[in-house]
Amino acid sequence: MASRYQIVCMVVDCGSLKRAADELGYTQSAVSQAVKALERELGTTIIERGKQGVSLTRDGKQYLPYLRQIVTAEAELEASARSCWGFRRPTFALRRLPT
Repeated sequence: MASRYQIVCMVVDCGSLKRAADELGYTQSAVSQAVKALERELGTTIIERGKQGVSLTRDGKQYLPYLRQIVTAEAELEASARSCWGFRRPTFALRRLPT
């Protein structure tokens, strides 16, 4: 599951909400909601939506380097957790009890 920061960076990289949604395997509505949630959190609009796709606002241009740092830190944290704890999927064994 992608974070809001990853979603916003993907929108910027793809140039549109639809292309980002396709890349992430999400609906366009879910991507739009994630962008809006981050904009509410930051208290400003960071992406302008238009017929030709999206573009960063002035505030968006200022925030983007920090958003990318957060995405990098998230990836590093996940990698560290996997190496520290090991990435093991739970295994289940179905056994029949004697009757």
